[in-house]
Amino acid sequence: MRVRYEYQGIHIYDRVTGTNILFDEIGILPREIHPGPRVISIALTNKCDSSCYFCYAPKTPETLEPEYCL
Repeated sequence: MRVRYEYQGIHIYDRVTGTNILFDEIGILPREIHPGPRVISIALTNKCDSSCYFCYAPKTPETLEPEYCL
């Protein structure tokens, strides 16, 4: 899990699980903001069969066939 201080707030993300949380109501001082490039997250699909209570994605079991990723 990584924590990044950005202009928008505190961004917590985990590359393994795909968890991305942005606390945008927290003010960050300019000297605390990380100077590196912003994080880019690319989702091949937003379909999901997980049942996370906080998620907005449709809760239908879907798969992405490998040939569509080429």
